[in-house]
Amino acid sequence: MARPIIHWTVPIQKIGWQDEDTGIWYDEDGPRKGPPQNYWRQNLDQRAYQLDMDLVTQALRDESDGGIDTKLDGASKEVEGKNSVRRPSRHRNLLGKWAPIYFAGAKVATSSPNDSKPADDNDSVGWTIEVPLTIEIFRTAGRKLAPKNHYGIFDASLAEGEEITMKTSDGAIDITVGANEANEPVAFGKVTVAGSDRALQLGGVTYVSDYLLVQRNGEGRLSDIWLRCDDAYLGKNVEE
Repeated sequence: MARPIIHWTVPIQKIGWQDEDTGIWYDEDGPRKGPPQNYWRQNLDQRAYQLDMDLVTQALRDESDGGIDTKLDGASKEVEGKNSVRRPSRHRNLLGKWAPIYFAGAKVATSSPNDSKPADDNDSVGWTIEVPLTIEIFRTAGRKLAPKNHYGIFDASLAEGEEITMKTSDGAIDITVGANEANEPVAFGKVTVAGSDRALQLGGVTYVSDYLLVQRNGEGRLSDIWLRCDDAYLGKNVEE
């Protein structure tokens, strides 16, 4: 799988950039007179995306074999420090399809160069990520959308106690639980990854964004880093 593409808050804008040597601004149509409208928003989007992807890159480099990787823990805390979500265990971004990079305290994913593009350690396109399974979290009663705003249509936030279903792609887990603002880490069964049984946790969410879900266990130790592998986070621009 590839990393998710960037979510532009203002989807109709033309993405602009500035040549560091000449100072000239460009967009997809060529040179322009200056930065595009809403460039400040574009810049925030790019920085948030890069911070998340840097954590993914660090997680894929982890060689601690179940021990504490101080670089990974530090990178995780930097991302977690940017979290502005008040109720992460009820946030709409919790919903979707996830690929565990770091699962139950250990790295479970691998990466390799994509033959179709040159590889670069920080390139979100030039590497293919392989994961042992995927995890889906969705409303048991069916999708529910929030009212349309200026930026599109997105899933509604979860209500306290609202039923959500968690399923793993290997069929080991298919359960229904209630959304809980308390955000306490709870194990909901085990899956076998590379010959080891690992507990699937939900709760202890310390960071959730368009791209990542980070969880810590009851002792405060890093438990999970999951990477989004669907496009629901991009929203919809028109009603179906």
